[in-house]
Amino acid sequence: VSGMVARSWARQAAQGAFVVVPAMRGVDGGGSSSAQDASGREIYDINDAINYASSNFSTVVDTNMVVAMGYSGGGGNVLNYASRFPDSAAVVVDHFGITDYGYNTTWGWYQAGASGGQQSALVAYIGNTPTLAPDNYRARSAVEALPRNYGGHVYIFHDDQDASVPIAQSRALVTNLVTYGRSYTTNFTTTTNAVRWSHANPNDSA
Repeated sequence: VSGMVARSWARQAAQGAFVVVPAMRGVDGGGSSSAQDASGREIYDINDAINYASSNFSTVVDTNMVVAMGYSGGGGNVLNYASRFPDSAAVVVDHFGITDYGYNTTWGWYQAGASGGQQSALVAYIGNTPTLAPDNYRARSAVEALPRNYGGHVYIFHDDQDASVPIAQSRALVTNLVTYGRSYTTNFTTTTNAVRWSHANPNDSA
């Protein structure tokens, strides 16, 4: 993993965390050449990485204090990870994550946020368009699954001017977290905030 993401995790390690960074498949030169799957098989890569760290570094890893954290597509991945393995992470931290890849026809990422190239990539990864394969997209929606399955604490960061991933995705997730009585903290920013959770941050100058 290179660039802003690697530097972000280095900052976490500098604070004393034991940091494990599973590369998103085929992204950012992270060493994984496998095809992306838009929060499908990639979720099991996160589980494998956490299990590996827990087994091989048991003298320094507190398996009761696993925090799963990600940005954008990685944020969506950690939400879906917690949905599928709800007893693994004590805390999930989502920074402007994709909570719905296209099942919701109004604010799904395919319909709102994804560029034409990203839409084509989703079709390739997931198998078809949301109209022709709605179940494939619904299976990747943390909006429904996470509040039902996950009982740990969820932190959500998002800016309301985010053009890449609509904040409506995070708001829909919060609505369901409330419905199911789940524990969460939001940090939603807007133009009036001096410090904002813009999609490209944190970066070296922010």
